[in-house]
Amino acid sequence: MRTASEAMLTTPVRHPPSATVGEIRDFFRDGHVHAALIVSPAGYLEAVVERDDILGGQAPDATAAPLGRLAGRTVPPGAGLAEVRQAMATTGRRRAAVTSADGRLLGLLCLKASKTGFCSDHDVHARATSALPVQTAVTTVAVRVAIRVTNGSWRVREKLLPIEGLRR
Repeated sequence: MRTASEAMLTTPVRHPPSATVGEIRDFFRDGHVHAALIVSPAGYLEAVVERDDILGGQAPDATAAPLGRLAGRTVPPGAGLAEVRQAMATTGRRRAAVTSADGRLLGLLCLKASKTGFCSDHDVHARATSALPVQTAVTTVAVRVAIRVTNGSWRVREKLLPIEGLRR
């Protein structure tokens, strides 16, 4: 039987307890993100904030942690994946934090959109690197040069220069 600790992402994004509603809303702009993990400096999971938790009219500078919860959003590392997948399907959740008995964050289980399995660290890394934008629209750059002339005054010249072979 495979367990949560075998399938979890080992380096999920962590947010400090001071994270604001505005910061978490920005984090949720990525469609792959379903849960924000609020973690103390000592590594203890304080809250799991989901999109629906911040849909209200909370002030952007309000602290986000009180809006989240742990109940129903965490699993122990030894939990069987079949049971966790079934529980996630029943509740409609696709993310579950994996925590130790004393509450430390160990990782994050991410059920794939297909619901046929869990995302791996490799899957997340591959998606992140393939999503990097390639700069192709910039073809010129404006250059401004200040030249000091013999009478002590400054003359400014501007010129557009072509950029060739710029790639990210």
